[in-house]
Amino acid sequence: MGRCRVVIVDNDAFTRTTLTAALASKSFEVVAAVGKASECLALGDLNTVHVALLDLDLGSGPTGLDLAKALRERFPKIGIVLLTTYDDPRLVASNLPPLPKGGIHLRKRDVHDMKSVVQAVLAAATKPVATRSRPVAAGPTFTQAQSEVLRDVVQGLSNAQIAAKRGTSSSAVEKIIARLAERLGVSPDDGNLRVILTQEYLKLTGKLDGYE
Repeated sequence: MGRCRVVIVDNDAFTRTTLTAALASKSFEVVAAVGKASECLALGDLNTVHVALLDLDLGSGPTGLDLAKALRERFPKIGIVLLTTYDDPRLVASNLPPLPKGGIHLRKRDVHDMKSVVQAVLAAATKPVATRSRPVAAGPTFTQAQSEVLRDVVQGLSNAQIAAKRGTSSSAVEKIIARLAERLGVSPDDGNLRVILTQEYLKLTGKLDGYE
């Protein structure tokens, strides 16, 4: 294979610069470091890239998972490494495509001194379509319904509004919210349950610092 060629797609300029410098110092060749899916797909030498290192959240437009799917359709043997702040991407959206076979899911919180990134890129380059086990989430896991209801709670929808949206009853929504609280270790006695669930969601998605 020779020198491993990598493309980086992250909408944060500082992260792109950091990843580029770190990988270059380990003798990887960073072909390009761009901020949007469209910029990546417009590159002329993608057919020579061994691994795409993608952030899940690319701002408005296609996500890193959308881009991963498009790249794999064009280049069946390209390695995929997805960086995300989320233990479960369904907390962000329910319609995200699955990670392509062989893709590696890497939590940003697990990245220390770039060792994890380097190992993931090497694994993706040498075995791009290998069957892999999904990393065990550090935090609580949720069902699809729980993820969707939690997002609706964060958006301020009432139980009645959530029920109408889901085509179910308010009591069914109440039960889902109760199970969410249980999974998150939250008691109704702790205070306003909806506020607490929102705070827990922001912690899980790494957005708590920006919450007012």
